[in-house]
Amino acid sequence: DVYKRQDTATVTLFRGDTYYTFSSGDITITPATNNTVFTITQKNLMIDASPWIYESGDEFYVRCQGTNISGDDWNIVEQAKDLLIRFGGVSSLEFDASWATFAAKNSPAQSAIANILSRVWVQESNKVIDLAASMLEQVRLEPFINRDNKWSLSSLHFDEIEAAPTFKVRNWDVSKGSLQIRTSERNNFNRAQADYSFDPAKGQNAFSTAIYRNQDAITQANNREISKLITFPQLYVESDVENQLIEILRLASGYTEFIDCVLTPRSFLKDIGDYVQLSIDIGSIEFSEAASPIVGMLRDLSYIPGTMGIGATIWVYQMINFPGYTGPTGTVAGFDKTITKEV
Repeated sequence: DVYKRQDTATVTLFRGDTYYTFSSGDITITPATNNTVFTITQKNLMIDASPWIYESGDEFYVRCQGTNISGDDWNIVEQAKDLLIRFGGVSSLEFDASWATFAAKNSPAQSAIANILSRVWVQESNKVIDLAASMLEQVRLEPFINRDNKWSLSSLHFDEIEAAPTFKVRNWDVSKGSLQIRTSERNNFNRAQADYSFDPAKGQNAFSTAIYRNQDAITQANNREISKLITFPQLYVESDVENQLIEILRLASGYTEFIDCVLTPRSFLKDIGDYVQLSIDIGSIEFSEAASPIVGMLRDLSYIPGTMGIGATIWVYQMINFPGYTGPTGTVAGFDKTITKEV
């Protein structure tokens, strides 16, 4: 592709299990190749007291700076968007305003995507949507196709949660017999570590953070530690990675509760990522309206032909603290929970 810059001072040969660095005088960038082609002329590099001679299997590595993109070159949202456009065939007109909003977000620090540095190195074949989604997940964003058939983003940022959504889901909004409650332990953990900064020369992430823990969640689980390793291959600044790891751990420390149901046509205009207030009291299921409304996020929506119903999955935030809401006694997940570093 096209590179803004190639650093000829750091061209490195990898042979066997040893790295050798060429002199910058041995390297010439080939003109009119957009910094993608360089020539090595043997002058200075010595291997075992002999001049270097090419052998099959020699690998060469060079530092380079990637392409110019429409926004900030180091912004992970702009990078994901650029990949979808250049390799996924998506038009720039197919993105909604949420991409620009999140790319420019500059507070709070743990969600300030505009200040988080990212770089992307891809050498093997990948599905571009999978790559873009994995990049966005590193800053707690999720891409989806919205009801206007545009690419949109929803977030798992605590500061984005609506404490009192205007749209309420009441008993009569739920089709009779369709309401089901389930919990998921799939993404529940109370102790985590992160690997980050993918190194193409090694084919793996170069660094690891310390281990972080939510002691309250561990205690509540009868002192059972549930550990997880989370990877951040595109992020390379340790403080950025630690901020994301801590926020993910705060969210994942509590059990995830979902409502699966069929909603009436009044919900036609809702979309994935929207927040709703729950005011439901059906049998043993009680999400009664109170001074602090119980909030849920729409995670999945589907039209059910022939019924005028909307199949929905709602992530219930009853046991997660967020700005403007404090859960019941025993809540161990949320924006205000103490996460400590193991020493």
